[in-house]
Amino acid sequence: MPTACWRVRCGPVIYLKPLSSARQGTLFTGGPSTTPGNLSAAAAPGPTNSTWQRPSKPPWQERHRQWPAPPRWVARWRGQGHRNGYLEINHGNQAETKPGKALSSSVRVAVPDTAWHINSGVVMIRQYAVFCAISLVLVLLPASGYGQDAAQTTLIGGQHEVSVLADIPYREDSEADAKKHKLDLFLPKGGTGFPVLFFIHGGGWTSGDRKLYTMVGNTFARNGVATVVISYRLSPGVQHPGHITDVAKAYAWTVKNIARHGGRPDRIFVSGQSAGGHLAALLATNATFLAVENLGLKDIRGAMPISGIYTFRSGWMDRVIGKGKAAATSASPLSHVNGVEPPFLILYAASDFGGCERMSKDLNQALEKKNIETSCVCIPDRNHISIMYRLMLSEADPTTQAMLGFISRHSELKLRPRPESDTNPDKKKPTPEKNPGAAPAGPKP
Repeated sequence: MPTACWRVRCGPVIYLKPLSSARQGTLFTGGPSTTPGNLSAAAAPGPTNSTWQRPSKPPWQERHRQWPAPPRWVARWRGQGHRNGYLEINHGNQAETKPGKALSSSVRVAVPDTAWHINSGVVMIRQYAVFCAISLVLVLLPASGYGQDAAQTTLIGGQHEVSVLADIPYREDSEADAKKHKLDLFLPKGGTGFPVLFFIHGGGWTSGDRKLYTMVGNTFARNGVATVVISYRLSPGVQHPGHITDVAKAYAWTVKNIARHGGRPDRIFVSGQSAGGHLAALLATNATFLAVENLGLKDIRGAMPISGIYTFRSGWMDRVIGKGKAAATSASPLSHVNGVEPPFLILYAASDFGGCERMSKDLNQALEKKNIETSCVCIPDRNHISIMYRLMLSEADPTTQAMLGFISRHSELKLRPRPESDTNPDKKKPTPEKNPGAAPAGPKP
């Protein structure tokens, strides 16, 4: 029986091997790496409550023998068949990943039917299913040095503790969606007047959720940027302009309420990746949707779309944007640039999906012609998926650094070099004991 594989174009490749005639085993395993896009594994769809077998040598270890053993994660396929099951993501230390021994945490990932395509025995899964798995693995990973990018100088906006306010409804009328018309707040503790990042998730307008992007909120809030991560209704349940209408309503909620949570309503930066990048750019170029909320483009301090789609053609993505040239034009940020836009930072990956580079440069050129402050940045060693999940890992990531720099230039956020002790545990100074009356802890005799 030939080996089947799940592929993500310009992204990770996951090989699925039938392990026995009973089709038991259902394992793919991996660990965080310093190589962008690395996610290799062996697995096979199996029966309900199938057991897993540990390979003699994981692929990441085979190719990178010099790596120290990272925290491990295991994903098992549960359910009957590929369309009626789900991924179960387990995380634990390497010593814990043994047959019959429970792992430290587990999360289920439903793979929507629209994510699958079957052709001649080859299963091809779209980016969402794999990105869900990656995102949830990152959420489960403890804070560690894995995934840190080597950089001569990493600039940070602080070392704030973060408080989270989850599941806040931004629409509460009779037609509100109880699941999708909600947002999460990630707030730096201590102080007020923080700039605000308004982040829109990706997923091809048909999948995704704010809960997959909690580490975006944590990373930026830790650096002194209050962060709003939103959900919105998805296709095929709605078509354009349903998505952007939700985004505009969530933005209006943020403008009205963020001051109560320590953020500045006049320092809100809109961003998103993939479909979220498209919606961020559309919000910042087409004033129609904010006008419904009694707002304008002047109420956006800056836009930072990542790997977005900025122009549509009639007949392409009809189930998302609707049919006809008028719908395609309405949904295309490039069609609305008229010289009143906020500053832009347009980001894309060196190995991005086809068209992302061209559309990013086209949007940048259109803004330049209208004398709008704009820059277009290609992030090296990244693809359409890794540009997002690497951003979530660390402020040292070049995408994160570019975004923090852009926010700093257009707000009062002060960046400074990250202390060396943050990246070198051996140079961390002793901290006082929790007993407030005790003297600072020193070396033990």
